[in-house]
Order: sequence, then C-alpha cells, then structure tokens
Amino acid sequence: MSELQLESNDQPAPSSHVQIPACQKCGRQDETLRLVIFPFVFSLVVITFRRSFKGLWCRTHQRQQQLIAGLISALFGWIGIPFGIIYAPISILQLAKGGIQPADPNIQILSILAEDKINKGDVTTATRCLEECLKFRDSVEIKKRLNQIRSIYGAEAEPIGCIQLVIALVRAIFFSVLIGTGIGILDYIRSFLVGLMIGSNAISIILVIFAWTPLIAAIYLGGLGLSNIIEKTLLRVKSKALGLAISFGIISGLSVMYGIFEGIIIADNIYFILSHQFQSIGQMVIASIITLFAGGFFEMAGLFGKTSIIFSIILLLATVFFLWIGVWKARETVRWQQRKDNTLI
Repeated sequence: MSELQLESNDQPAPSSHVQIPACQKCGRQDETLRLVIFPFVFSLVVITFRRSFKGLWCRTHQRQQQLIAGLISALFGWIGIPFGIIYAPISILQLAKGGIQPADPNIQILSILAEDKINKGDVTTATRCLEECLKFRDSVEIKKRLNQIRSIYGAEAEPIGCIQLVIALVRAIFFSVLIGTGIGILDYIRSFLVGLMIGSNAISIILVIFAWTPLIAAIYLGGLGLSNIIEKTLLRVKSKALGLAISFGIISGLSVMYGIFEGIIIADNIYFILSHQFQSIGQMVIASIITLFAGGFFEMAGLFGKTSIIFSIILLLATVFFLWIGVWKARETVRWQQRKDNTLI
C-alpha cells in the first residue's frame, strides 16, 4: 500500500501513473477489493487491549480477517472489567458492518482498478468496480463515468418475475431460521456440557466466565450470515422500495431469533430420542413433527419462565443485534441499488 498513491477526490486516476491495486494476500484484482480495518478487543480480566487488522484485501481474505477479529472480541473481549464490556460490543458492531472502510481511499482504489480493466477490455469488472464506489458515496463523477461506459457497451437488465420474487424471499427466511437453529443447537450443547461440569463439581469461576462465550461468538457469526442473506436477496429481487426492504430485514432478524428457540427444542428432542425417553415410536414421531413445524413457539412459551437472567439478557441483546443488522443491511443495499439505477441512461 505504500507505493499506491491515493487521492481524496472521486476522479478516476490514470492507471498508467500508479501501481494497480491488488489483494495483498492473493493478488486478486476485482470489485471486492477493499482497504479495511478490522478492530478487535482482547481482555485479561482487568486489562483490555484494543488492536486491529489492517490491509488491502479481496472478499475472501476480508472475511477471514473479519472472522478472526470477531471471534477474538466475542470470545475474549467482553470479559475485561470494566473496559472490555464497553469496547467489545462496539468492536463487534463495527465488524458486523464490514469493518472500517475509509471512503476516499476505497473510491480511488476501485476507480484506478476500473480504468485498468477498461484498458484491458474487461468492461464487466470495470462496471462493477465503479458501482461498488457508489456504496461509499453518491458520486456525480462516478455516475458520469458509468454512463459513459453504458452508453458504449450497454447495461444489463435481468427482470425477475413474481414467482421468482416469492421464492427468493421465502428462501431467505428459511435460511435465516436455519442460522438461528444452528445457534440454538450449539447453545443446547453448551448448556449440557456446563451442566455436566457442575454435576461433577469440576467447574471453576473461569469456566463460568467462559461458559457463555460460545453463544456470543455464534450470535456474531449468525449476524454475518444474516447480513449476507439480506444483501444477496435484495440485490436478486432488485428491490428499491426502502420500506419493504426494511420490513424484510426485520422479519429476517426475527426469523433468526425464532430459529434459536427452534434449535434448542430440536436438540432437546434429539436427546430424548437418543436416551429412549419416548414411550412409543408414535409418540416420538408426533413430537418430532410438532418440534419441526412449531417447536420454537412452544420453547419460547416455556423458556421465559425458567431461563436464567444472563441468558435472558443475551437473548435480548441478540434480538436487538439481529434487528439492527436486518434494518441496516436492508437500508444500505436499497440505497446502493437506487444509486446504481440512477446512473442508467
């Protein structure tokens, strides 16, 4: 990055005068390239460290660094007293949004890459690079350049029918529930193992502190998955209606939360099957069918009266987190879609 001269304006720089940007890990040169900072927090009870991963990466290596930074904060960041409890959630929210991506340098990087791709005849990638610039700012210069390219090469249009629209939305909701189900199953396993430790009197205060970290890490990973689902779905259906998109984001976030309860009761049902606690095969089949189609509602109704305070707080924060992810990603995706479509001539 030291050899790449970045400018603060939106005007694409001639590719002949600068080094063409590339992923510092694999050398990939496409529209996913980003200059990004991934902050993370690491705590040792009374000591809290704030660090970050910084670099120019493609999407694959961004996700690797984002995953590592998020797991560090989720597993080890929040246990610091008092600053870990403050800084870890901030770090996780920043990471869930894709880290810190400075607008001007990234616009310049993508613009340089776009001009290089045009010179090499790769107009498709060049167009995508310029469209990615609009994620950072509604730039008049970038829109003019896009219009110039589209006036020469044309713009692709892929209309989607009502059936495909419904299928895409239903599939997104299904995968959102599936994410939550995975979190719920993981939490059931976690609570089961903690119960065994308590029963064997082998638990310590350190284990109590770390007992909840797998759930927090799973919620963070679930937020990343939810964000990806919402963005891909809204881009596929070409949604430009902000209200409808936000409603979809809210429903998707709530679907993840429902999935958590569904996962808990599914894991509980599997435990009953493996431990032969059903009186008959018929009872097992009926219980399994009810569990798959409505188990989450029964688990919600029964769990609130017996759950611990810590678990209740985590569930409340998880609900806020998933709803925030849903609304934020839906809003950003629709705004980007509107900016791209406004460049069409």
